[in-house]
Amino acid sequence: MRRLIPLITLILIISLTLASSASTEALPAENSHVSMWKVTNQNDTSQKNITYLLGSLSITDKSVFPLSTLLEKVYNECSRVIVETDMTKTTQDQTVTALLKYGLLSKTTIDKVLTKEQYTKADNLIKKYTQNKKSLAAYKSFMPWVIENLISGLAVSNSQSFLQDPVPSYFIAKAKKDGKSIVEIESPDTQLSRLSTMSYSLQGTLLENTIKAIEQESETVKNATALWKEGNVEGLDELYTFDKTAQTAVAQKTYESITKYLKSGGKYFVIADISMLTGKNGIINMLKEKGYKVEQQ
Repeated sequence: MRRLIPLITLILIISLTLASSASTEALPAENSHVSMWKVTNQNDTSQKNITYLLGSLSITDKSVFPLSTLLEKVYNECSRVIVETDMTKTTQDQTVTALLKYGLLSKTTIDKVLTKEQYTKADNLIKKYTQNKKSLAAYKSFMPWVIENLISGLAVSNSQSFLQDPVPSYFIAKAKKDGKSIVEIESPDTQLSRLSTMSYSLQGTLLENTIKAIEQESETVKNATALWKEGNVEGLDELYTFDKTAQTAVAQKTYESITKYLKSGGKYFVIADISMLTGKNGIINMLKEKGYKVEQQ
């Protein structure tokens, strides 16, 4: 039973963060640009067959709210909201079962799969953010992706200004309240399974990127939030070095979902991590190469 304690701690941190993010009320705001793209078939002038693609940041400053009135307008126009994963429909027991299935190391421990520098920095942050100064050794049986989620959740829950996945959480809560259909690109179980199949080296790199962001603390997150609200993708690319490798599978699924809805007719609102959208191998370029019309709003 003691092996469940770290996982339950992780789940509670994430749950509390999502709950606070989803409950934030968006009020009218005016921004000249947003991090959203309108995707249509090249020769379609009817304006009846549109997929809107909104890029989101996993960690933002609270100044992300109020959202642009354009985002609210587009949401209201669309019949479905498509997200990477809807964690709100998964119970705590289901999440515990999935984490035990996909988050445990086999025949090794965390100190053996992380570099010395990664281990030391992760250990320092866990001690910093836990009241009883718990060390990384307490989580020695868990994969690096679990440690990355734990540290991210701890940092957000201990911050006065950080929010975790606030934009997708907000629109998921809004869609449920409004009775709109919510479609997942992949289920929570599939997402955790995908994370567990990444090499330990890649998981360690993701952990390292999160540690760097947290060490730089509020200034970087504040800047990223401002750039996101302005729709300044180039600025975000300069601020963060997005790792596309970890997102390849879900990016492909997101691309396939967009093209499917463009063929089916209607208006759809897709929300995906902005790291999947930009760059040569990003979803936006994939759509353009296939002849779709993609316009930043």
